[in-house]
This record gives sequence, C-alpha cells and structure tokens, in this order.
Amino acid sequence: MPQFMMPAEGRRAPGPEDLDIDPSVAAKISAGLGDRRSSARVPVDEPCTAVVGTQIHHAELRDVSEGGAMLRGVPGLTAGDPVDLTMPRLGVRRFAMTVRAVSLLGAHLSLRYPDEDAEGWRDEIAPLASPDRPRGRA
Repeated sequence: MPQFMMPAEGRRAPGPEDLDIDPSVAAKISAGLGDRRSSARVPVDEPCTAVVGTQIHHAELRDVSEGGAMLRGVPGLTAGDPVDLTMPRLGVRRFAMTVRAVSLLGAHLSLRYPDEDAEGWRDEIAPLASPDRPRGRA
C-alpha cells in the first residue's frame, strides 16, 4: 500500500533554499551541472507527484529540459533510483525517470526510456517553456 508523504499543513517541502546557500555557490553548482544536458534547462516551480517504490511524494520540479528535470522535496534519493513522475496541473501521464545525481539543489532526473518517452515528455513540458506559462501552485 503506498504511503503519502506530504508536508504539514501550511508548510512546503524543504529545499536547498532552506540550507541558506550563498547564491554564488548555487550558481557554481548549477554551472557545473550544465554539461550533462543536451538541451536548455527551464527554471520552474511546478508541483509534481513522485512515486518512489511504494511511497508517493508531493514535491516540486525546479527545472525541466527535453531529457529530464530537477526534483526537490523527496528525501533519501540516490543516484540510480527509479522515480515515476506526474505533473497533475499539466496532465495525468506518468513518466519513468532515473536519478542521475543528487546535489544541494535537488535530485537530477533523466528519462528512463528516452526513445519511448521523449516526445511525450516534450509535449508535457511545453507549457512550462512558454512565456505565458502557469506559474507556481494552482
């Protein structure tokens, strides 16, 4: 039976901003991570649902790209962990992702099956890349 992991009412999921990281350090971390993606990252603050094993987490995407995303708010992830991801405001499709790395900024995910899921993922994140995209929580 899945367990639901949600922040207490009125609280949000903890994230790297709670660590009081100097902005210049965060920028250096981001710059160092930039080489792994073949497409541009789009900063977002998009609520999502991440299923890890039997646990369901309500979390946030911090950025998205054509091949993956950065996830915040799911404790205990390590490189190689499988994560099933949905973005309820955008659709109901579930994407199989893999944790590629974990940093102070969050868990860095890539599509587990890029050949099968890339087109659907691009369609799903397209509204996030548009200038008039929905922002934040609904």
